[in-house]
Amino acid sequence: MSGAEPGRTAVRPLLALGSGALLAGAYQPVDLPALSIPAVAVFSAVAWSGTWRAGALAGAAFGLGFLGPLLWWLSGSISPGAWLALVAVQAGWFALLGSAIATVRSLPGVAWWTAVLWTAVEVLRSAWPLGGLPWGRLGFSALDTVWQGWLQWGGVTITTFVLALVGAATGRLVVSRGPRAAPLGVAGLVAAASMAPATMAAKQPRTDDNARVAIVQGGVPGAGNRLVDYHREVTDNHARETLALFARRDASGQPAPDFVLWPENATAVDPVTDERANRAIRETARATGVPLLAGSVTDGPGADGARNQGIVWSSSGAPGQRYTKRHLVPFGEYVPWRSLATRFSNRLTEIPRDMVAGTVGAPLDVAGIPVADALCFDVAYDDVIAPQVRRGASLVTVQTSNAMFLGTTQLEQQWDISRVRAIESGRAVVVASVNGVSGAIGPDGKVIARLAIRGTASAVVEVPLARTFTPAVRWGPWPGRAAVALAFVGLAGGAARRLRSTTYDSR
Repeated sequence: MSGAEPGRTAVRPLLALGSGALLAGAYQPVDLPALSIPAVAVFSAVAWSGTWRAGALAGAAFGLGFLGPLLWWLSGSISPGAWLALVAVQAGWFALLGSAIATVRSLPGVAWWTAVLWTAVEVLRSAWPLGGLPWGRLGFSALDTVWQGWLQWGGVTITTFVLALVGAATGRLVVSRGPRAAPLGVAGLVAAASMAPATMAAKQPRTDDNARVAIVQGGVPGAGNRLVDYHREVTDNHARETLALFARRDASGQPAPDFVLWPENATAVDPVTDERANRAIRETARATGVPLLAGSVTDGPGADGARNQGIVWSSSGAPGQRYTKRHLVPFGEYVPWRSLATRFSNRLTEIPRDMVAGTVGAPLDVAGIPVADALCFDVAYDDVIAPQVRRGASLVTVQTSNAMFLGTTQLEQQWDISRVRAIESGRAVVVASVNGVSGAIGPDGKVIARLAIRGTASAVVEVPLARTFTPAVRWGPWPGRAAVALAFVGLAGGAARRLRSTTYDSR
């Protein structure tokens, strides 16, 4: 080992840490998506330059540098301990990625294999442990860039692969041929990858008609982040603002909305069994004369269970179809290993019941419109909206609370993810939040309307209804499955080549 080698070994984790922080800048609040390519380039080059153990160390450093700033909103909204634990667990996935990238560095087409591995690890960390965390997927950073068209054609997964491929190819050219040779080759790859969706003559799904949706953001009294303490006032706020919105509509002579959208936790008690909550929704629906889709916490199964649901109330005030949140927040909506976890955190005793996750079924029928519904963090997962769209949904609604994240960048990050889902699904997305970001997004990802954060507000938005499917919706989960399968092939090939090389050198 040369005298310079220890110095280079020490620098690698620092470079990886810095490239992780660079990637965090591609998302809110910095919001410079162009940073994603150089971030991937630097990290890939670092991971290729050492052993699999050095790659793991670099990957862990990258994960800390990336997810630490990206998820900082957890520190103030939940606890520093929760932020640190989640970042550490997710950094473990990037340690695995760094080790895997180092393993395939001798394979032909190493940039391609690196992109495959990046995509596969992203798919896996979005599913495990405890339901996974898709926050910070590379494909989310394509919003408002030349790469955005890939979201419609290949979804977030293939968009991640394209960005990782361009980034890894950039790093490979710089490492193998020097910075003077890199710009021309990279420019060609960037041009090809950015122009590909346009070359395929992408079209937005055909729209047959429009829907008028009344978005109601009730607001939370006090500091705005203690919804449970004021849940009765929150429900009353939504009822009053809905009636006020319809009174303004009557005065202006505007046509009636097709339905009203209330956010997640518009009632924090079961509105079927709780008389006060039931009366608020029932009387509001009857007064407006249109259906109401309201987010509610409902009882069961059993005395210790609960569900987070979107419930369709008819214009006569009767509850109907329901969507149950599929992806629950561990230590927020349920407590894993409750008997052990509550010994370390008294705050967890504030969660007396564990919520039960739902499954994705047929779209909700709201005023004759097939609606794909998602509740809060559901929107970040691939298996919520697209399956409902494949079953006929022509519009997407996102019901979210976000009160506990008030004043953090989580609000804008989730709003951007909702915009990504609009492009991917080819559907307009209407978002109702208690006091976060409420508004409407077109199928092209452009903002149609946006309400002010924090206060009580409402608006009627007109959005297109789409009938046909984007290629991304048709692909479904298969790109992710293919990436995982190919990742194992690449790792096996890289390990075999390294073994043959070691055997040859020992002769």
